[in-house]
Amino acid sequence: MTQDELKANAIQKLESAKVLLTAGCYNDSVYLAGYSIELALKWKFCKKLKIDFPNLKDINIKTHNLKSLLYLCGEKSKLENDGDWGIIINTIKWDEKIRYNSESFTFEDAKDMVNSCNKLLKKLKLIKKLII
Repeated sequence: MTQDELKANAIQKLESAKVLLTAGCYNDSVYLAGYSIELALKWKFCKKLKIDFPNLKDINIKTHNLKSLLYLCGEKSKLENDGDWGIIINTIKWDEKIRYNSESFTFEDAKDMVNSCNKLLKKLKLIKKLII
């Protein structure tokens, strides 16, 4: 997957999360919004190293762990104490297994997640202006 494809995929996932939020599918909205951040962090990492994903040879970023990806892409010091990052990691507690959870997220949870992810895409410079 090229850097451009990673970027487009991250944006598409966030746009889909917004549609799901509007449709009342809060759990799926939360999952896809978080997935958009996973893709954005992988994009940032690949951009930093000037490589495509997954053409990484000895480097394995085939992880879903957002904290690890934040560190790998060099954004930890900038974002680890960011309020939007905090919503994703501390409030929602996003990880890839969230798609299997029976926990029900509320409209407010999903809205906060989608909005925080939107702002983080901008902070990561994946987008120039908010898309939602």
